[in-house]
Amino acid sequence: MSSAEIRYRRGVRPGVAGLWAVTGLTGLFLLVPVLVVIVFSFNSEKSLNSFGHPSLRWYSALLHNSAMLASIRMSLEIALVTAVGATLIGTVLAFGLARSWTRWSKPSSTLLVATLVTPEIATAIALFLIFTTRLNITLSIYTVM
Repeated sequence: MSSAEIRYRRGVRPGVAGLWAVTGLTGLFLLVPVLVVIVFSFNSEKSLNSFGHPSLRWYSALLHNSAMLASIRMSLEIALVTAVGATLIGTVLAFGLARSWTRWSKPSSTLLVATLVTPEIATAIALFLIFTTRLNITLSIYTVM
């Protein structure tokens, strides 16, 4: 038996360390920009070129800006309604697809999987065109939900 076969039989699979390294680097690549934004949100300067001293200046400005607070409130309302609606619809569809074997099961399942692989921007543009051209619905907060 070769040493590679012995290591594999003992639980050390070849390439696992490389996969962990790629996973870690990908995580850093995704998280470091978020951390930089969080750190610079406490900057006292207007410029992002230099970091003055830690300050809550921008958070104070946010709390005193009624338009921003209204938009945050609206975003949270949309998120809540969308999350509850998606959970209810998803649960009902999951039970329906798991427990029924009608001729509509396969097309319904295909349609649900298609929404996972379709880019969100394509869906958004299609819905926008349907709302504005075919249905003559004016865009409002209810069309977002």
